[in-house]
Amino acid sequence: MNRIIRSVIEKSHLERVVAAERSALQRVIEVASHDLGAPVNRILGYQRILTQDYPVGSTVTPDTVECLEAIGEGANRMQEYLGRLSDLTRVSSCGIVWHDLDLGEAVTRVVADLERAVAES
Repeated sequence: MNRIIRSVIEKSHLERVVAAERSALQRVIEVASHDLGAPVNRILGYQRILTQDYPVGSTVTPDTVECLEAIGEGANRMQEYLGRLSDLTRVSSCGIVWHDLDLGEAVTRVVADLERAVAES
């Protein structure tokens, strides 16, 4: 009986610790996303202005256009990464589901998967 009570107390403690860590991580990601998102948006804005105002053939060389495209691609990738970070905070906010696990069975499955992978390679 004491073991069951101790197990319940440990689970409750772990849930509180995980919830606090998740909350802290969420705040860090939100701040990082905001703080990095604003400069990235500005970079994209300047890149669009330069691309529209100075078409190829005016005073801009093809190399310059290539650099402007690289700037735009990099900034777009950064926006995508920031969006994925925000998505991660939403996904990680689901609750913890506890269930019993037979470690012997899990190890047996892992070993079988590894043996199959080795045999196929």
